[in-house]
Amino acid sequence: MAKKDIYKEYQDKLPEKLLEKAKEKSQDLNQKQTKEMLEKTLKEYEQRKIEPGEAAGGIAAQAIGERATQMTLKTFHVAGLSEGVSVVQGLPRVEELVETRKNPKREVCMIKPKKEFETNREKVEEIRAKIEETKAKDIAEIEEDFAEEKIIIKPDQEKMKELNLEPKEIAEKIKKKIRRTPEEVKKDKIIFKPNSSSLKSLRRYVEKTEKTRVKGVEEIERATLVEKETEEGETRYEIHTDGTNMEEILEIEEVDSKRTYSNSVPETYKVLGIEATREILYRELVKVTEEYGINKRHLLLIADALTRKGRPTPIGRHGLSGEKSSVLARAAFEEQVKHLLKAAQKGEKDPLKGIAENIIVGNPIPMGTGTVDLKIDLEQQKK
Repeated sequence: MAKKDIYKEYQDKLPEKLLEKAKEKSQDLNQKQTKEMLEKTLKEYEQRKIEPGEAAGGIAAQAIGERATQMTLKTFHVAGLSEGVSVVQGLPRVEELVETRKNPKREVCMIKPKKEFETNREKVEEIRAKIEETKAKDIAEIEEDFAEEKIIIKPDQEKMKELNLEPKEIAEKIKKKIRRTPEEVKKDKIIFKPNSSSLKSLRRYVEKTEKTRVKGVEEIERATLVEKETEEGETRYEIHTDGTNMEEILEIEEVDSKRTYSNSVPETYKVLGIEATREILYRELVKVTEEYGINKRHLLLIADALTRKGRPTPIGRHGLSGEKSSVLARAAFEEQVKHLLKAAQKGEKDPLKGIAENIIVGNPIPMGTGTVDLKIDLEQQKK
């Protein structure tokens, strides 16, 4: 039997995606090994199926909620540790993710260089220098001459050489920022005379000059070179940043756009779309909860729920809970009077298909044995 015939045998037994993955993994296996692997995959797949009517959402909520106390404790302990440890861990990070906050407290971008560069430390260091944001105040001494109403910029020659910058480039960047033409551009001195009406106005120009980005990617405050050792013992390098700007980072030629990602849910959605957002939500939830033994399928269920509407939707009255089709389920969460009043005004009907609404009216919930309606035919029984 050829390998393709073996795969055909399992077409109706395994999902297409799982079968494709099995094909990839079994490329170096012979027919007997392939058959054994597919049998094992099928057995595990069958074991992982849930029973019809199982309260998957409730079990997932319980699995995560049960460990929330430990996450809270861990957060307070971590807060006092040495610099470099992110305080946004544990429960606060889970809250950030499930609420899909637009401004997370600590945004990080994990940048992978292309495979031909990742073992070359010098090259990756070059990429790092290209990414890290450098402002005018970082590479030059900036003074204001109140008597002459001038701004004098004295570049640090060593830093200029290190970053491969020329005075003309700095002058051009500052010109764009403050919208004034330089009066003088020399190797050791750049002078701007902005014709300010007051000393306060001149001071404002100086502040703008200091904050001018002369090199690097906007919003990337710091980029750090990180060493990673592979299973073969080979050292590879990647770049981790404080701050994120995926749009600009992915345009850099040496960056591997397929493996680079940001921990920011809103930015991932904006740049890469909803499927990538679902993947990031899942990865980040796994990262935060991995030491608490939460089943990953429960985290997948949350990631699916947060992205099923085609956009990141928070859990709460402005998201999933507030958008439920059932009037009573919406009212059970928050703002009962508002929901009931609106529903009455619109003449809404509640089909009573969910859990909360059936509990409210005293019906059996449509879960487990409650999913089945049984009727006894008394006439048949008498016969």
